[in-house]
Amino acid sequence: MRAAPFELPRAAVNRLLAAAQASPGVEVCGFVVRTADGCEVRQVANVSGNPERQFEMEPHGMIETFRRVRDDGEEILAIYHSHPAGPSRPSALDQQLAYYPELPYLVISLGIRGVLELRAFHLDQGDCRELPLALSDDPGD
Repeated sequence: MRAAPFELPRAAVNRLLAAAQASPGVEVCGFVVRTADGCEVRQVANVSGNPERQFEMEPHGMIETFRRVRDDGEEILAIYHSHPAGPSRPSALDQQLAYYPELPYLVISLGIRGVLELRAFHLDQGDCRELPLALSDDPGD
């Protein structure tokens, strides 16, 4: 059975790609959040000891995002991170550290000869399935 498409506003995709381009030497990471006004990309600092090859979200930034989502009645749509030199596919470590199987994981690749690529995945205990990605033009974005 084919998974339902994961729909993401075009404006959010543009913000994700811009965030990855702004820090091309490290993995950027964070959340895509549905707000009352549309959709926001909330970047969280990468505190990994090897930020060029992996991401670890700064705990305070994660907690602040979760608190704000709860307090403002928002919804986390996805977790994202970039691969500066790798493919737009979760690494074995990404799959191992996917602690939120209920959320799609977005991977942005900068390493495809200057072309940016964004793909969505469902990660759950070693199961890695790509989700079709559909772009929307929601006016609230």
